Amino acid sequence: MDQDAREEAKWSSQPESACAHYQGAGNTTRRIAEATRLRETLHYKNERLLSFGTFLSKIQHIFNLFEEEDEPLTELAKFRFLDGKRSEPSVGEQH
Repeated sequence: MDQDAREEAKWSSQPESACAHYQGAGNTTRRIAEATRLRETLHYKNERLLSFGTFLSKIQHIFNLFEEEDEPLTELAKFRFLDGKRSEPSVGEQH
């Protein structure tokens, strides 16, 4: 039996081990880092650069990552996050 077959047999015979493996501390750290990076870099300026639907999907992904890792944002924190991520129109720019 080759290495890949042994690994597959190990995980398929112990599905709870696979779950625990993918929910480990290292994976948690990676997911929190991903959510934090997205939270810091995501901004909405206009529909041409990023559709509002895509922007909202990315925000929901951020919220879900924090929620899944037991670090949910409060509703007030979500509101402040959303309010700070939109660009104000420039002087003379139409709304």
